[in-house]
Amino acid sequence: MNNVARLLSADAPSTPKLSPATVVSAGPQVEVERTDGQVVSVTLATAAPYRPTCGDQVLIIGNDEGWYVIGVITALGPAALEVEGDLTIEAQGQVRLVGRRGVAVEGPEVQLKGKRLLSLFDSVTERCTNLFQSVRELASRQAGRVETTVEGTHHTRAKNANIVTRERVKINGKTVHLG
Repeated sequence: MNNVARLLSADAPSTPKLSPATVVSAGPQVEVERTDGQVVSVTLATAAPYRPTCGDQVLIIGNDEGWYVIGVITALGPAALEVEGDLTIEAQGQVRLVGRRGVAVEGPEVQLKGKRLLSLFDSVTERCTNLFQSVRELASRQAGRVETTVEGTHHTRAKNANIVTRERVKINGKTVHLG
């Protein structure tokens, strides 16, 4: 009976071990170096999405049947949240995005929807191929001064137009047509 028990236990998997490790390969197959120097392939099993970078310190668990990354101790690469398909971030309160060195939003189409858009900046630069704006009621702009440079023709169409100045109006052109 004693011999049978030994034969069965020899085929049983070894006890899982918990250990820190260093990521040494972050390609399609992730490999880590354990503290004993052995390099093993691992399966990512972290609670949050994680993109490994060589040099990251991770927490692994496993045995001869397989090793799993179950935590990240130190990540050297940028944090990334990647999902297949759509992603929604929703809060009952306010959602804030703060980047100490900037915030970038990219996409083939970017939509902003809401009841009101409030933008407060020291400086704004916009560059585009075409700009189309449609305002149903009032479009108002207040400025210290306005300068418009048009390479081609400038057209303004309105039912009525008023130009009101406190001082002078200057029209300078090779030919000026009125009426």
